Amino acid sequence: MSVRLKVGLDLAPIGFRSRAPGTATHVENQARALLAMDVEWDWVLVATPRTLIEAPEFASFRPILVPDAPLSYHASWRVGRLWRKAGCTLSLGTAYFAPFTGPPVVTNYFDANSFHPVRDARSLGARLKFTLMQGLWKFSRRRSRALFILSEYGRSRMIAVDPATASKWVVTPCGVPPLGPQASSVPAWATSVAGRPFILYAGAFSENKNQRRLIEGWDQVRCKHPTFPPLVLIGPIPADYLRDVIEPARARTSHPEEIIMPGFIPAEDASWAFHNARAYIQPSFAEGFGLPLVEAMSCGVPVACSDSTSLPEVAGGAAFLFDPSSIDSIARALEIIVLNETERERLKTAGCERVKSFTWQRHAEIVVQRIRQELGLQEQPGSLR
Repeated sequence: MSVRLKVGLDLAPIGFRSRAPGTATHVENQARALLAMDVEWDWVLVATPRTLIEAPEFASFRPILVPDAPLSYHASWRVGRLWRKAGCTLSLGTAYFAPFTGPPVVTNYFDANSFHPVRDARSLGARLKFTLMQGLWKFSRRRSRALFILSEYGRSRMIAVDPATASKWVVTPCGVPPLGPQASSVPAWATSVAGRPFILYAGAFSENKNQRRLIEGWDQVRCKHPTFPPLVLIGPIPADYLRDVIEPARARTSHPEEIIMPGFIPAEDASWAFHNARAYIQPSFAEGFGLPLVEAMSCGVPVACSDSTSLPEVAGGAAFLFDPSSIDSIARALEIIVLNETERERLKTAGCERVKSFTWQRHAEIVVQRIRQELGLQEQPGSLR
């Protein structure tokens, strides 16, 4: 009787949902889709206590449980030794980093934003941390046998940055599962917008995500239209960035009380926000995919997004595009998706159709196909994307 192969799967990034919600959500949904597939090997899962708090269902797969630790340390130093000890032939690193030791790896590289010029470099510490991360990412790209990225934009960007890795990149668009159940009552942070139309943004705060210009564009429209809906910005906010950048920007507006920023919120609160929003806007300078964009489309919410990096590719004509560097352009987009009923209906219809092309099952099929090739279970084609 032949011994089944073992392939490692790292679930630790799921535990970082409060700091990197996009990556955590991608890893969780990818893992769920992979574990549902019929494969020729046994998965060896690694998880932390925070992983199982965020996604308790994975406890039934009896993962190797290790203490919580910084993700760069865990993924670069610790997890490879665990997979080697477990007898893995190959492993799937699930968030940018590849272990220095252990079996060969294939790695998730969810976006190409590490080389986009828009960066929050307000302190020496931030610049030094970014330099360190670049070194770890470069090592990951060179050590990995395959690199899974969410968009053609990301693939082309990374090949331009690191041509030696051109053959490794595999485009695996993420899926859009239905949002979970809504909060049973109006969330406490939303009482001021309950029963009113509001504009939604979801994601971590940074210079790249561009909330500062969004606030300024919203204020421009609000001064022109006194009944214009409030702005709701959900997602984690670093304390110093909130203090130094976001709060001053909000204080300069004509109606700061109409800008709601609850920070990181539970999944059921986020679901409530998406289902009740009048419009959604994604003002980022760079995105590797932009999952909230298509989550909003799945709820029938009209969307506007930046005309940069992967966002037009993901939107596929189902979003109103604008220049993220222009406050006037952002303001115009807000007016369109809130006040222009003809365009709103077009965007709703196009968005509901667009989301049908994004499924986690298809994503998992592409990942499994490449893993089979690396394990020698099927022939390598001349090119795979």
